[in-house]
Amino acid sequence: DLGRFGSRGQQRLALVATKLAEVDLLQQEAGEPPVLLLDDVLSELDRRHRRLVTETIATRSAQVCVTATDLIDLDAPGLSHLPIIHVSRGTISYGKTVR
Repeated sequence: DLGRFGSRGQQRLALVATKLAEVDLLQQEAGEPPVLLLDDVLSELDRRHRRLVTETIATRSAQVCVTATDLIDLDAPGLSHLPIIHVSRGTISYGKTVR
């Protein structure tokens, strides 16, 4: 029982793996890539697991939207091609990258 015995990071990784499998299934069934929305997916993961998740996300042909509370969480090679939308105190800025 991962809910009882797994760490929060392990629970998060299991959920991400399930969602990525769903992306593959949906793409096979629909014949086109779905939109993948991942809300604060990298929190509670250590550096190694963040890298693995971002590299795995980058291999998908789905349109990807990743949210984070800290911009540094999005500073990963697998996400560097994605545009950044920054919301702060009601102001939206976009088109910038982390790097």
